[in-house]
Amino acid sequence: MIASCPTRRILAFRKSPLAVALPSGDLTTLPLGLHAEVRDAAYRYLATRPAVIVLRGTRDELGVKLADAMQGTFDALHEDIMSLVSLYADMTGHSVMRIRLERIVTDSCRKFHVDHLALRLLRSYVGPGVQWTRDDGAHIEDTPAGAVVLLAGTAHPDWSDQCTVRHRSPPMTAAQLQVGGRLLLTIDETALGHDGLIDACCEEDHDTVDRGLTPQDGHALNGDAGLHVRH
Repeated sequence: MIASCPTRRILAFRKSPLAVALPSGDLTTLPLGLHAEVRDAAYRYLATRPAVIVLRGTRDELGVKLADAMQGTFDALHEDIMSLVSLYADMTGHSVMRIRLERIVTDSCRKFHVDHLALRLLRSYVGPGVQWTRDDGAHIEDTPAGAVVLLAGTAHPDWSDQCTVRHRSPPMTAAQLQVGGRLLLTIDETALGHDGLIDACCEEDHDTVDRGLTPQDGHALNGDAGLHVRH
């Protein structure tokens, strides 16, 4: 167990469901540092060139599934992820959640967009954070590397036209590729349905993924019903 884990210290940061204030909180960065042990485990995990992990379940179920899927001694990373699962559950009131842990080596989600769900939690364990803008890209800001970022989407009960933040993944650089890319954690609700709908970045994406995903589309079901591997 990590001594004095920064994530554990603020699990009571917000307790009310969907308590992130809007519109100023349509993007919120929590005051959480990335512990050195977690960072080291993240780099070691990234060095294994892992396939994407997508899991659904309660907190306890996710803890077991994630340990099995990571297939290695990455306890500090596992503990940090599960602390964030607990935080997300406390904030949203959801008992069932979805986590996605992905090695990114391309310019994924390169367009500024807003998510079509209530609340998404992101943490980039290796590499830059999230780029965001309030003026359609005229001025672009970056969240700190390793920061815990909360993004309210159009399904948030307080969403309105005053919520002007749009976000995207940062462009991939040659220097980042040299260290294996980015390692990104996403924690979501599951109400939207299948993974394609949850991962869709914008309206155009929904037109494609509404038809459902098949293994030919780049996703295959791997043993456990909660684990998907992108080839």
